[in-house]
Amino acid sequence: MVARVSGGGDRTRTLSRSTRRRIWWRCLGLQATWNNQRMQNLGLLAVLSPWVRGRGLDADRRRRLARRHVVYFNTNPYLAGYVVGGLLRLEDDRREGDDVPEALVTGFRDSLSRACGAIGDELFWLALRPMVLTLALVAGWLVAWPLALVVVGLFAGAELWLRWRGLWLAYRLGPDVVDVLARPGWYRAVAWARRLALGLTGFLAGYYFAGGLGGAGAPPVGQLVALVVIGLGIPIITRQRRAGETQFLVGVLIVAGSVLLF
Repeated sequence: MVARVSGGGDRTRTLSRSTRRRIWWRCLGLQATWNNQRMQNLGLLAVLSPWVRGRGLDADRRRRLARRHVVYFNTNPYLAGYVVGGLLRLEDDRREGDDVPEALVTGFRDSLSRACGAIGDELFWLALRPMVLTLALVAGWLVAWPLALVVVGLFAGAELWLRWRGLWLAYRLGPDVVDVLARPGWYRAVAWARRLALGLTGFLAGYYFAGGLGGAGAPPVGQLVALVVIGLGIPIITRQRRAGETQFLVGVLIVAGSVLLF
């Protein structure tokens, strides 16, 4: 859960495009100095440095800011822009004299980083990346191998755009960015990406066993269709929360049907 922070401040306040571009670029290397003790803390300081230079902070303020953010920090790199943008907004509000205590800044950073870590790990590591991989395999094997590169390129472009938009949106909204991360669309995306990855995996399995990948001649259409359906059925059925006996019986029937097809 993300700690709810009241107030969004002046939403007309924004980062300059050049500063945002430098921060976004550094966000791509957030994990370059990953360490076991404090994870991404040095990367976070590197990400914040363009903002520090742009605001012209004196040496004392720089030291205090570094001490404030050199602590343990870890989040999902794809959604790090949401954390960095919201954090910089609070730091700017604090610098402009708004009533933003230091505890509020650090609490917001810690709670939002955990939330983005949980959502991002589910969405990217466990859902989108497996889905993109299987989709690229289907496109490359069944259509043309350059299409696999197109699929990977589209994913890369989408995640780069998400990083850029997250940074911009979080700075504009400030603490209210937690409302964006609380939307159910994130979890629906996780569910649908997992289903698609599951279906594509089953399709590839069925197609492979039907001899469609480099075999001597194409298999009969009926056999190909049956095995593709079986390949889809196995992961979909076993993914359901059925009793073990039911899954075992369905598995036996699928294997028996496969044998009869040959």
